[in-house]
Amino acid sequence: MALEVGWKFPPTNGGKEDGWKDPGIANFTGAPLSSLARETIQNSLDARKSEAVPVEVVFELVTLNPAEIGAEELRAAVVASIMAANDQQDSGASQALGKAVDILGRKGIPCLRVYDLNTTGLPERNWHALVKMQGLSQKEGQGAGGSYGIGKYAPFAVSALRTVFTGHATTTRTTWNWRNSRAEPSSCRMETPQPERKARDSTESKRTVKH
Repeated sequence: MALEVGWKFPPTNGGKEDGWKDPGIANFTGAPLSSLARETIQNSLDARKSEAVPVEVVFELVTLNPAEIGAEELRAAVVASIMAANDQQDSGASQALGKAVDILGRKGIPCLRVYDLNTTGLPERNWHALVKMQGLSQKEGQGAGGSYGIGKYAPFAVSALRTVFTGHATTTRTTWNWRNSRAEPSSCRMETPQPERKARDSTESKRTVKH
């Protein structure tokens, strides 16, 4: 059955607005690639299935079909974010977002896929902390690395689209990209537009897939 791809942007409802210089992401922009490797590998090691079997972490470049990630809709959101950046006279954000628009217009979108083997997957509370919470880390065991939940921002530092798709599987169920609306979860962190820009009035978006 064909999937209906869409993006949801929860309204801020008059709450805080975010600019392009996200402090969580900025923490890794000095050395984005090494930070990505360090943080993702650490997460995998924290979820190792057995001390007797080594954890494997795979990094591979893949090309995504724009329709598979709702690129046209996401592109409209990026354009709205550019307008917000222009209103704030944030030239750096405008240039970075302009690059994102160009990428979303391609026939194939490059993506770095990272996955691990010989790991346990995440319990529900850990999964929730990873994809829904800020300033919270749910790590198991005394040897677990990281305690502030900051490492989750490392992948955003290497993404020109500021977009990350996440997923996991456990021994009892597969949650590969099934979060929030029980769909492929992604987070897209950009500039918050002005309230009158109906195309986008939230900083963090969730992608949904309907069967």
